[in-house]
Amino acid sequence: LSGGYASAIALLAGIWRARRDGVGCDCDVSLFETALHELMYVGTWAATHGYVPPRRRNSAHPSIVPFQNFATADGWVVIGGVKQDAWERLCDVLGRPELRDDERFATRAVRDVNRDELLPILDEAFATRTTDEWLALLLEASIPASRINTVEEALAEPQTIARGDVVEHDHPTLGRVRSIRTPLRLAEGEHSLEREPQRGPLRGEHTADVLTRLCGYTQDQVETLEQAGVFGGSEP
Repeated sequence: LSGGYASAIALLAGIWRARRDGVGCDCDVSLFETALHELMYVGTWAATHGYVPPRRRNSAHPSIVPFQNFATADGWVVIGGVKQDAWERLCDVLGRPELRDDERFATRAVRDVNRDELLPILDEAFATRTTDEWLALLLEASIPASRINTVEEALAEPQTIARGDVVEHDHPTLGRVRSIRTPLRLAEGEHSLEREPQRGPLRGEHTADVLTRLCGYTQDQVETLEQAGVFGGSEP
């Protein structure tokens, strides 16, 4: 997916450069290098100072505590980006105000050093209430947090519904299909919200149209190529 986005951006950049300078170019995008780039600052730390990122449980951030998933009485929540003022409010929300003054947890740096002592305390606290109860308290205190959804729950999220993110279309062999709308939203035109969703093309469905309309082939040439098996087998 990320390689696809990087490729699309590279193509747009190439088109812009060609229009600006009158010279085309190749777009060289690697799946491996796209993933490597997504190491972001962790890659910079490792390349510059030999940093070895630890393996953390519950999708924890490598150096910020708490910034991870926590089990509740009936599910999971994720706490994110807790800066110092949010940490102090979190201590109050958890009913553990004494943690603010504990020298082991007083700053972000020492919380990282002492995470093995802090996380069992947080795990025990979060297990005492349901996800809904915690979210009400956390969001009221302006602490970045969210429930961790199953796929089914994500598709039924209020935000999903409000944005019309699940769309339907008819398919000649699959019947009525529900799928995820593209995240690309333009105010007008091809990807506007008003455009009706359509199925993807079947294999080879547009081959003749592309060759004749865009590439200048004649219909006879297309038929000759098809009879020679150039386009592969037919769609079952």
